[in-house]
Amino acid sequence: MEQNTTETPVKPEKSRLTLEDLLTIYKKPVSYVFGGLLVIIIGYFAFESFYLQPQEESAQKEIIGAQRYFDLDSLKLALNGDKTTSGFLKIADDYGMTRTGKLAHYYAGVILLQQGKYEDAIDHLKSFNLDSKILTPMALGAIGDAYSQLKQYDEAASYYMKAAAKDDNKFTAPRYYKKAGLVYEELKKYQDAVNAYQTVKDKFPNTYEFNKIDAYIQRAQAKLDSEK
Repeated sequence: MEQNTTETPVKPEKSRLTLEDLLTIYKKPVSYVFGGLLVIIIGYFAFESFYLQPQEESAQKEIIGAQRYFDLDSLKLALNGDKTTSGFLKIADDYGMTRTGKLAHYYAGVILLQQGKYEDAIDHLKSFNLDSKILTPMALGAIGDAYSQLKQYDEAASYYMKAAAKDDNKFTAPRYYKKAGLVYEELKKYQDAVNAYQTVKDKFPNTYEFNKIDAYIQRAQAKLDSEK
């Protein structure tokens, strides 16, 4: 009688690596990565604590005089300063990485816009990148004003719409929807103009811009109909 010589198959060894195996293999690369991240984090907090915060404190002290001149409507002095007071231009240049320095860019842009220096105004207003419920849409709208004065109406319309959409408040949004409508009319984009005016009518009753908005809608609609 023959004996059954068939051997039981040997199970292959498990080929999947465990977390422990991976950590052993990649121990050095992982330590380099975490070490690098730690250096970056420490460097950031050191930069913020020992450089940015002192810069912010200095900027806040210096901007007081420029703001006082601005409130007094002494715009040239507010912009350029005098022998004892730094103007917004210098503060923006010296402290551009701080919140106060960015605010100085906003003030400088607004003054330059009033002085008719539209391209310089655009440069400063674009450097104002703080998140403010009122100032951010006003900065975008002021950029739109500058482009409108330069007769770059496509850019103006774009920034007016950005300003209007940035915050849905009754102070800035209806103003810039209406301005967008006027620029769209200049571009002969009458449907866009109707839409912008209609937004004022639908969403912002009891505002200054709401008054007579029907007349603007009718005018733009008439121009649109005449093209058909």
